[in-house]
Amino acid sequence: MLHADGIEFGPNLGDTIALIEVPDTPGVGIQNATGVRTNSRGYALMPYLRPYRHNPITLQTDRLGPEVEIDNASTQVVPARGAVIKTTFAARTVTRLIINATTDGGKPLPFGAQVSDAQGNILGIAGQGGQILLSTGMQAQTLDVRWGEKSDPQCHLHIDPASMPLAKGYRMQDMTCAQ
Repeated sequence: MLHADGIEFGPNLGDTIALIEVPDTPGVGIQNATGVRTNSRGYALMPYLRPYRHNPITLQTDRLGPEVEIDNASTQVVPARGAVIKTTFAARTVTRLIINATTDGGKPLPFGAQVSDAQGNILGIAGQGGQILLSTGMQAQTLDVRWGEKSDPQCHLHIDPASMPLAKGYRMQDMTCAQ
C-alpha cells in the first residue's frame, strides 16, 4: 500500500483496512490481528476491518522493553466500506532511571518529594527510602527536588544517565541531593 510516508507490504488485506503507525518502534504486535507487527519504520497494516462498526485496535506491549513508552495502546475506529484508516499511537524512547537519593545529611529524601526538570515538569516522586523512578532522555541535566510547603527547590540532583550502570533496562545509581 502506498501512503504519504512510503510503501507498506502485507498479505491480502480485504477492502477495509487500517494503517497503524507507532513511530520508530519496530516489532510491536497488534492484539486483534494475528501475525501483524510493525516494520522497521513502525508501520503495520491491519486487514479485514468491519465497515460501519467499532473496530478495536490494541497494541501488544508485553514484549516491549522498558525504554519504550506508549501513552495509550488502544483505540477504536469506525471505517466506511473500502476505507483505509490511519491511526497513530504516540510512542517515544526513554531512559528509565532508579535513583536512591539522600539529603546532604545522609537521610533518604522524604516520601512524596517531587522531582522536576528545568521547565517545571514533574518527572517523578520519591517513594520509600528515597527511591525515585524517572523516565527521561539520555542527556545530563539538573533536577529540582521539592517537598513540604515550600515552592522553591530544597535540593538538586545532577544526573547523567549515560554514566549510570545499566541493569535489566534500568539505569541505577545512589545519589546525594545537593543544596
